[in-house]
Amino acid sequence: MLVRYAADTDLPALLRLYRQLNPLAVAPTHPEGAWAAMRALPGVTVYVAEENGAVAATCTLIVTPNLRMTSSLFMQSRASIAMARSWS
Repeated sequence: MLVRYAADTDLPALLRLYRQLNPLAVAPTHPEGAWAAMRALPGVTVYVAEENGAVAATCTLIVTPNLRMTSSLFMQSRASIAMARSWS
């Protein structure tokens, strides 16, 4: 499995993963705008994991200032994992 920074070209694969994770969720009307806004936020990094050349998982890392631990940065990671498999 290869883990790398997400690229703009990964958006369709990310949307497929999110649909697998929550099929009842309503997809954004303009996902390109939401994706661009998310990637432009300071402290936000999106990773993808590829398996056999296909995006199989994603993780969004958000680093924010806080008041804990002498005002050091606080990292929160929210991972969304959905393996793309065909069931025959």
